[in-house]
Amino acid sequence: MEMAVNTFELKGLQNSEYTAVKKEVDDMVAAGYTNLRIPINWGNNSRYPGRTDASGNVNPNVPDILTYKSILDYIVNTVNPQR
Repeated sequence: MEMAVNTFELKGLQNSEYTAVKKEVDDMVAAGYTNLRIPINWGNNSRYPGRTDASGNVNPNVPDILTYKSILDYIVNTVNPQR
């Protein structure tokens, strides 16, 4: 992964599949990183239209939003933040 590349925000090129993002998280942890920044764009600048409605309410069923939740759950429950 290159510096400053946001997996979820590479319009048209992003791979927001859980296994791909999890591998990147695991690689960063294995490399010794102890802090992870997970950028989230709540707007509709994604390959998945409809992340939010006209009022700005997030649609929790959009595929990359589901992946965000899964990855965050994985990090909180599996990666030891106190290392």
